[in-house]
Amino acid sequence: MIDSQMDDMVKEKLALKEKVDSLEQNLSKQIKEKESLLQTFNVFRNEAKEKENKYQENEIDLEKKIKELDNIVYKVGQSTQTVHMLTKPQSFYDNIHKQALEKHDVMHVVDDEETLILEEENRSKMSKKAKDLEAIKQDISHKPIDYEKVNRLNEDF
Repeated sequence: MIDSQMDDMVKEKLALKEKVDSLEQNLSKQIKEKESLLQTFNVFRNEAKEKENKYQENEIDLEKKIKELDNIVYKVGQSTQTVHMLTKPQSFYDNIHKQALEKHDVMHVVDDEETLILEEENRSKMSKKAKDLEAIKQDISHKPIDYEKVNRLNEDF
C-alpha cells in the first residue's frame, strides 16, 4: 500500500514536472513572441516618426513656397494695378480755373470681369500686407498714391 502510494506520488510528480516543463516552454515562446512584437512595434514607430518628420519638412517647404508665390502674385498685382492706373486718363488740376483738365494720350484698358476680379484680389492682398507684421517691420508703404502731388509734379516738368 505504501509502495502504491509512493508510485502514485512519483507518477503525479512526473506529471506535474511535465506540466511545468510544458508551461515553461509555452512561457518561453510567449516571451520570444512578445520581444518580436516589441521589435516590430519599435520599427513601425521609428518609421512613423521619420515619415512625420519628412511630412513636417515638406509642409514647411510648401509654406515657404506659398509665401514666396503670394509675394510674387502681390508684386505682379501691384504692377498690374500701377499699369492700370497709369493707363487711365489722368486729370490735372487747373489752379487758375479751379477745374480738372483731362490728359488724353493714354492707352485704353478694358474693364472686363477678369480685370475687376484681379483688382479685387489685389486690394484684398494689399489690405492683408498692410496688416502683415513683417511688412510693417520693413516699413513698406501701402498708402494710396496722392494724385494731386503727381499732377503738380507733372505741371512742373
